[in-house]
Amino acid sequence: MTIPCCLYSSVTPPTISKALATHNLLETLSFEDVLAFTSCASTLKRDIMLPQLQTTPDNVPPDTLPPSICEFLQLSTGLTTDTVLACWRAFKEIVWVMPSHHELAAEHERAFREHGQRLGLTSVSLYPPHMHCTQSNCSVAQSQVPLKKAESRQVVLHTLHGAIPAWSVHLICRTCNTIYTNNFCIAERRRWYYGGVPEYIQVADHHFVDRRLANLWVELHLKGHVSAQACANIYDSALSMREENKLGDAGWYAHSFQ
Repeated sequence: MTIPCCLYSSVTPPTISKALATHNLLETLSFEDVLAFTSCASTLKRDIMLPQLQTTPDNVPPDTLPPSICEFLQLSTGLTTDTVLACWRAFKEIVWVMPSHHELAAEHERAFREHGQRLGLTSVSLYPPHMHCTQSNCSVAQSQVPLKKAESRQVVLHTLHGAIPAWSVHLICRTCNTIYTNNFCIAERRRWYYGGVPEYIQVADHHFVDRRLANLWVELHLKGHVSAQACANIYDSALSMREENKLGDAGWYAHSFQ
């Protein structure tokens, strides 16, 4: 997968193995440590550059970190100050060409849109919260045998960042025939909702809504006296990004949410 680089790209980053070999303090770093440091530092490139001297070129990483940045990286990663400084010396070229979170998220979605959908893969899959049967009267519930019988359907997930394709995966217990979905289970011909409010709320057979978007609609209803139809119209025209995501072109269930 080709990752777009940020505007600071006139450096050739070393491999991670070469970077780790530059200081003995880095020998005990885990993969999670390296990922935490580089991802945090990469979001602070502009903050790192701002206090540097005007003569410092902005297309290569500076040799030193501002004290506040160093302290933040130490606190946020749990590494010692000496290790943070060693990490900067080792990984600064890698950090400097890493894409922003926005660029990485956009590339992530593009990869799934272009290559994943035809393989039955999307960036979000809505599974039940349980991996095994939870019915007290089911003979396999106590043994916690993983549920492997599955049925999937195409759905559209409506979020504050657009309408995106997703799979809703139903898991079925082969013993008691209970059907587990993302929001509820169906047992003995009755629908049983799980406790709490789910992150993604099913509002129709092929439509889920991000809880934060649902909260926005509630506020528009209560404080702006906006009708449900108007909320749907506003979302479709301003937030759904239907043209950019091209759900219909991918053969997805792309009916307008109105």
